[in-house]
Amino acid sequence: MSKPKMKINSVRLNVHFIKHNDGIIAYAPALDLSTIGKTIKKAQRMIHEAVNLFLEDLIDRGTLDKVLSDLGWVYRRSSWLPPQPIKEKAISLKIPTIAYA
Repeated sequence: MSKPKMKINSVRLNVHFIKHNDGIIAYAPALDLSTIGKTIKKAQRMIHEAVNLFLEDLIDRGTLDKVLSDLGWVYRRSSWLPPQPIKEKAISLKIPTIAYA
């Protein structure tokens, strides 16, 4: 049996860039994937590479459909579409801390 033909589609993926110590964390919630770079530009290159490696690995393992479905992606018109955020909001939380004597 021949290997299925791979079709490449472009999607827009939301990525959050978060300052952390001396670097920038790039986090793609739709894939629950993150990486870090010294600058936003480097973090952007790193998340692009991480996403590509992640998807290539899923394809090689034959688990692309299952994993993307589990992450909320939808397959429409021969293309996978990431889940779309409906709202982003900062919320206040009370976080317990330990007081040291």
